[in-house]
Amino acid sequence: MVAWLVPVAAALAVIGAFTPWFKPQVSATIGGTTRSADAVDDALYSWKEGKLGLVAPIVLVLLAIGVVSLLRGGSNTRFHRGSSSPVANAAKGALIAGVVAIAAVVVTYFLLPSQYTFTDGSRKYSWDEALKLFKSQTGASDTELSQGPQIGFWLTAAAGVVAVVAGILMLVLRSKQSAAPSGQQPPAGYGQQQPPAGYGQQQPPAGYGQQQPPAGYGQQQPPAGYGQQQPPAGYGQQQPPANPPHG
Repeated sequence: MVAWLVPVAAALAVIGAFTPWFKPQVSATIGGTTRSADAVDDALYSWKEGKLGLVAPIVLVLLAIGVVSLLRGGSNTRFHRGSSSPVANAAKGALIAGVVAIAAVVVTYFLLPSQYTFTDGSRKYSWDEALKLFKSQTGASDTELSQGPQIGFWLTAAAGVVAVVAGILMLVLRSKQSAAPSGQQPPAGYGQQQPPAGYGQQQPPAGYGQQQPPAGYGQQQPPAGYGQQQPPAGYGQQQPPANPPHG
């Protein structure tokens, strides 16, 4: 993630604080030949000379602590203040810290000639006095005294640049996420497979909901004895003869 560049910048600044920043060099032109040499035996550190260079690692380390807490899901960091999102606040903080770090490096570079003093035994010389002394000792037609930037100076400058880049990238990514279309509702039923017709409905048994008529419904019952011929009265009985004989 882009925000992890902030802790990287802080680490570079811390390393830069404990490595040499400057080692003044004198260059002299003698007989058309320019030669350079170290003007001092020991290199200069930001925490010894001027101490302005310490601003960069302090600011970046404080910023990195807040960013790491934010990346780990912290909800009560300094970036949660205000109406802006925490990511936007962290990005602005990275931009400010990076600019401050770069400014501290540049100011320290240009302030070194006015702040640093050369020591020769018990005597101390300012930058301009040391330059004149070197010129008189070498007899050079042209003598220059430069700061001689060292690895600590460049590491701190790189830390400031990394912090600025991190802030810019975080703001760009945040703006892209905010500009992405959101809230557009898909059409009804989008992404849902329609079940086949009748799915989930139980078919009623045959004849369900129809009332069965009682047995014999619609059929007229014939009267009792319908279709049977009645024998005449006295059928099957022998009648006695009329006027039977008398004995």
